[in-house]
Formats: sequence, C-alpha cells, structure tokens
Amino acid sequence: MAAILVSSSPQRPSERPHLRVIDGGRSPKRLAVTYRRRRLVVLVAALVLGLGALVTGRVVVAAVTPSSPARPPTGATADGAGSAAGPVVVVRPGDTLWSIARRASPGGDVRAAVDRLAAAHGPGPLEVGEVVPIGAAIGG
Repeated sequence: MAAILVSSSPQRPSERPHLRVIDGGRSPKRLAVTYRRRRLVVLVAALVLGLGALVTGRVVVAAVTPSSPARPPTGATADGAGSAAGPVVVVRPGDTLWSIARRASPGGDVRAAVDRLAAAHGPGPLEVGEVVPIGAAIGG
C-alpha cells in the first residue's frame, strides 16, 4: 500500500496533512512470487556451480591418476620370470631403476645393477607397462 499527500488547502504548521491510501503498492502476493522466483534462480545457480565443480574434480583426478598398466607381452612377467629373450620386468606404477635392480638382485650392492639397467634401458623415463630386460643387470 502507498500513501500520498493530498493538499486541498494551505497548510498550517500545527495541522497534520490529510493522507489518503491508494491501491498499487507491493502486495503480499506479488512479494511471494518475487521471493519464489529468487529462490529458484539461486537453486539453479547452485546446481550449475555444483555440477561444474564435480566435472572439474573428475578431470583433475583423471589427469593426476596414473593409467592402468598395459598387459605384459607374451612371455613377460612382472616378477622377472624369463622368456625366450631372457628375464624381463614389466614396469609398474612407482617403479624406478633402483627398485627394479633391488628386485632383480636382492642381495648386496645394487649400484652396478642400476648402471647396467640404465645402459640397457637408454635415456628417458620409465613408462608404466614398459618391458625392461633385466638379464644384463643380474648377469654381471
């Protein structure tokens, strides 16, 4: 509801002006519709933000998580059991030349075995699923 000041005669300072109530202000029904609409907009925005966070999280996790190792080729095993070409190891997530050399020759100093593995492997990092021949590392 709204009120308007209607002056029909000159005012005297001691008298209060005559106020008349007119229709057209904010009705409770219009306010309820406005609040409902605002709540709906906030709900949709929250759902969009939540979905965006979920998709972003999945992308980040997929980028950080290592891929599953490839199947070893025929005759190659992860524990170093041999094939016709000699014993090999399939690189697992987290493997290093040091860990492979330690598994290949568990007793004693593995520095020489690491050197031989590095020479046999060549430059570049180990890749998960890669087949590394260890015959030279345990043979020397």
